[in-house]
Amino acid sequence: MPGAFLKQVQNNRRFNSMFCENCGHQISDTAKFCSACGHPVGTAPSPGAIAPPAVPAKRESPRLKASSGNGSITKMSGTRRKPWLLRMPIPDPHTGITVMKAVGTYVTREEAEAVRAEMMKRPATPYQDSTLQDCFRMFKESREYKGRSDKARELYDIAWKYLRPLWHFKIAALYAQDFQNILDKMADNGLSQSMLEKERTLISKLYRTAIGWRVVDANLASVLKVEGRKSPEREIFTDEQVTLILSQKNTPTGQMVIALLACGVRIYELLHFKHEDFHRTESGAYLIGGCKTEAGRNRIIPILDFGIPVFEHAYATSVENGPLFPNGKGGFWNEKNWRNRKFYPFLEEIGIQPNPYDENGKRKPEFAGKLATYTPYTTRHTYASLCDRAGVNKDILKRAVGHTPKSKTLDEVYLHPKATQMIEAFDKANQLVNDEVLTTTKA
Repeated sequence: MPGAFLKQVQNNRRFNSMFCENCGHQISDTAKFCSACGHPVGTAPSPGAIAPPAVPAKRESPRLKASSGNGSITKMSGTRRKPWLLRMPIPDPHTGITVMKAVGTYVTREEAEAVRAEMMKRPATPYQDSTLQDCFRMFKESREYKGRSDKARELYDIAWKYLRPLWHFKIAALYAQDFQNILDKMADNGLSQSMLEKERTLISKLYRTAIGWRVVDANLASVLKVEGRKSPEREIFTDEQVTLILSQKNTPTGQMVIALLACGVRIYELLHFKHEDFHRTESGAYLIGGCKTEAGRNRIIPILDFGIPVFEHAYATSVENGPLFPNGKGGFWNEKNWRNRKFYPFLEEIGIQPNPYDENGKRKPEFAGKLATYTPYTTRHTYASLCDRAGVNKDILKRAVGHTPKSKTLDEVYLHPKATQMIEAFDKANQLVNDEVLTTTKA
């Protein structure tokens, strides 16, 4: 039996096969008469003859693609009540990227086709009349905005105010020149290159949001040019100035400036440290916290010895879950208020530089368009400079100030220095302060 079956298979492969119209017997395509019933090939079947077996219909393609951008209809495998899957290109409102997403499943292909046709008839977007202000509202509701630090969100809000002349215009009706005019005016008013870059970044975010909602199809921020005032080289406090500042440890503002010099944090970080962020050990003291970047969050920040008494006093006088350095009402300081009403007047009082702001925190006319030589950020650069002079390990220093080390050594990748190790690494800086910076005081 197996031999006969094999022989039949070989015969089928040797000849192209066809079926008799009269009896359905399989015959060679060169035969003129059926070998089973003798019926002439190519003539109508005799009355009462057995119908030949139906030739299987060509299988329908399981995946039917529509033209580019119009989605696809796919027949899913298995036994399903609704086997036809419709997928359509849908823009992500947060990234502006169009991706294929499943719309639904249907009993027949025709039903899926009808739904797709209906979707293609709809307007491009229900947000096509959105104003620039509408786009900013949508951006503020996005995960990208909400996931940023408080400081980053504050910078977005500041940049938004400069776009006020365009708030109520439809974003689809705006030209790149409309935004360029605002950037040029900001540059004419003396704003820095950094601020103009932030402004352009916000404009780009707004257009990406609008693209995500299919309001526009191009990001005009890509053609904008920023030519703001170049920031001067960062200054640091001299050893004499550091000594002068340390002599002000009995004044509230002096204590906060000393705290900045002692740990090198950003002003925004210091003003938002809480009572429980300060830690004291037998070998020293440190903070746990930080913000702005991934490397900057929840980092260990060693405190140089000259600043420990200031932090201990702040810890003793602050309340649990409250700010480590509270304002007069017991809450968190506003960075701008502290900088303009406390820091700059303090530097003027001790003779380091004139105060560019009046008693109301407004910039004096004679300082319009000019940068102060020394800013709160100067304390951060001074701290880093002192540690570098003392020979503190650069990778550990970068960790302390919230920067990601560039080198990928074994210690950086697999070993994470503990608080005691971080404190010990800064002993060199403490020694430098005692031996060199404070020599004028000792004298």
